[in-house]
Amino acid sequence: MSKTNSPLIKDETLKFWNSKDFEKQKYLIAGETPWEIATSTAGIHDIGYIETRPIKEYMSSQKDPTVLEIGCGVARILKFWPYKAIGVDISENMLIKAALECESFGKKDVKFIKTNGRTIDVEDNSVNLVYSFLVFQHIQTLEEIKTYMREISRILAPGGYFRVQTLKGTPHSEDFFGGFNGRLYPSIQAFTKDLSGFGLTAVEQAVGLGHPDWFWLTMEKT
Repeated sequence: MSKTNSPLIKDETLKFWNSKDFEKQKYLIAGETPWEIATSTAGIHDIGYIETRPIKEYMSSQKDPTVLEIGCGVARILKFWPYKAIGVDISENMLIKAALECESFGKKDVKFIKTNGRTIDVEDNSVNLVYSFLVFQHIQTLEEIKTYMREISRILAPGGYFRVQTLKGTPHSEDFFGGFNGRLYPSIQAFTKDLSGFGLTAVEQAVGLGHPDWFWLTMEKT
């Protein structure tokens, strides 16, 4: 198999997130927050971290805007958006749970796409807001990050935003993530550097907002 076509996502990573035994995954998603809260009120609370005032003003100015989440999991956030929504994940079992969650919640203007870590099956310039929360901290290689960035730039409409969170630190093979720490960063500047150069301009950086070791970056497609 050629390097170009080889999978970016490690087999053990995919196996972990696609597992039907969901208890460890619940902890990584919710931490100490009870799962019932994490999938109800916590989801709409997290939207406040993602939809900053400039993003909210931009979305309200668009006709029938679309939001896309990379690593949507069980749609605990995605179901709350008042816009058309697209959920992307590497895990088929997660997407099944997400579809059931949105159906029970009454979120109808949503679709789900399984990604292979290389492509997102969405048309060019068709999404107004792409975001990712508690996901980039699990992405293990710079190649995978750059692949996502190229796809994000492609699918974002001109003037659209990308909002992303990651975790401060350095990668470890074994830790409380069970070996699934990704390419962590010592500073917000280092994180911004790796995500730059894809037709997106960094317009906001923040440290904290929910956790002292969280980095937040907002980029605009100019």
